[in-house]
Amino acid sequence: CLSDWSSDVCSSDLGALTTTGGANGAGGAINATATTGPLNLTGALVSSGGAANTGSAGAGAGSITLGGSSVTAPGITANGSNGNGANLAGGLGGNVAVMGTAGAVSVAAISSVGGSGTSGNANGGAAGMIALDAGGGAPPITLAGNLTATGGGRSGSGTAGAGGNV
Repeated sequence: CLSDWSSDVCSSDLGALTTTGGANGAGGAINATATTGPLNLTGALVSSGGAANTGSAGAGAGSITLGGSSVTAPGITANGSNGNGANLAGGLGGNVAVMGTAGAVSVAAISSVGGSGTSGNANGGAAGMIALDAGGGAPPITLAGNLTATGGGRSGSGTAGAGGNV
């Protein structure tokens, strides 16, 4: 069975999972773990900060955590939103962790990007961390895309967001 943020579902195959914050709101966390067997995701996973209203800083993305004996996942995105006004920072990118406890991990592109400061002297948001772990003997990690952990752009004399660890 699969244990997720709201219930136990007796299936380890899931489609797309998306959570986007409302205006000025942070994206929600996505946690999906197959309690027995592999976790196979067939649709994109997205957590993003909601669009900032005028005069508001960007919002952060929620974290994305996936686990199972092995994990297969398509694209994963955890990006912060841009600030909207002078001297207002971009939101933080979310952390992404994909853990296979006894088998292979296979993922497409993963992105954790901080939102940009867009006017005045605004800081960019920091990127989140990306962690991939295929536990057990020597199972492979297969990447079918880029791993991107980039800080958000700055405006004026603001500071660009820090890149994340991969």
